Amino acid sequence: MKKLLLLSALFIFACSSDDSNSNISCTDFNASTSSSDARQAAIDYDSDYDSLVSQYGQPINEGYFMSSSELGVYYYYAFLFPPDLNSNVNNGKCYLVDDQCVTYTYNAECFETDDILGCDACVGFMDQRIN
Repeated sequence: MKKLLLLSALFIFACSSDDSNSNISCTDFNASTSSSDARQAAIDYDSDYDSLVSQYGQPINEGYFMSSSELGVYYYYAFLFPPDLNSNVNNGKCYLVDDQCVTYTYNAECFETDDILGCDACVGFMDQRIN
């Protein structure tokens, strides 16, 4: 029994983390989540945001969105970063954190816009901005 308790304690210690992301719960994103709370949770959730800011600078547009389909409703916070001036690729990056704390980073593929709503690669044309 002592070995079982010791093993359990070691397992809990090994799985615990002092990572700042451990207290972030994106699953709380919903229609009543304020845009500012969703934004902060998205920034705090993953270090990808800081890496993108280092490479591309501050986002040129962003927002909190709801997407609905036959599969259900989900919420996400999206950032549109400008093109990397040190690259030959002339499009920015999209960075999204969804309500299940899944992150996506990909080419924006919208060359003429600085409005995230005009960038279908970032935000679906049927998605709605929340508060």
